[in-house]
Amino acid sequence: MNLSAEVTLPEMLHSQNIFHVIGVRGGKKTFAIPLKRHVTHDIISSMPTPRRYASRAEQQRAYRERQAEARQAERAAKGLPTAPAIPTMPGTARWEALIAGALSALDASRDEMQVYFDERSENWQESERGDELRERIEALEKIIESFEELD
Repeated sequence: MNLSAEVTLPEMLHSQNIFHVIGVRGGKKTFAIPLKRHVTHDIISSMPTPRRYASRAEQQRAYRERQAEARQAERAAKGLPTAPAIPTMPGTARWEALIAGALSALDASRDEMQVYFDERSENWQESERGDELRERIEALEKIIESFEELD
C-alpha cells in the first residue's frame, strides 16, 4: 500500500523530498509526497499533544500515586489488609495474614507430595527416590509445625 499526501507545487518546494506528478487539477500540477515510516512531515503534521501535567513535579506525583494504588490493589487481590499508615507501627494483622498464607501453601505442598508418594508402587517407595521424597515430606512437616507455633 503506497501512502502519499497530495500537495501543490509551492508546498512541494518547501520540502526536500523527491516527488512525482500524479495529476493536474484546474491547471495546477498535483504532486505526491512519498511518506516514510516513522518520519514526521511538516505538511502532514497536526497539533502537538497537549500536556497532561504543568510541571515535572506534578508528573512525578501522579506516577507515585499510580504506583501506590497498584500496590494497594495487589494487597487487596491477595486478601491482605493494608499496611499501617505510620511505618513504625507494627502491621501485626498483615504479618499474621502472610504467615497464614505461607502455612496454607506449605500444607498444600505437603499434601500433594504425600499423595504422589502414596500413588507409587512399594518398590518405588523403597527406592532411593522414594526415600528422598519421604525425607522431604518429613522436613516439610517439621517446618509446618514450627509455623503453627507462631500462631
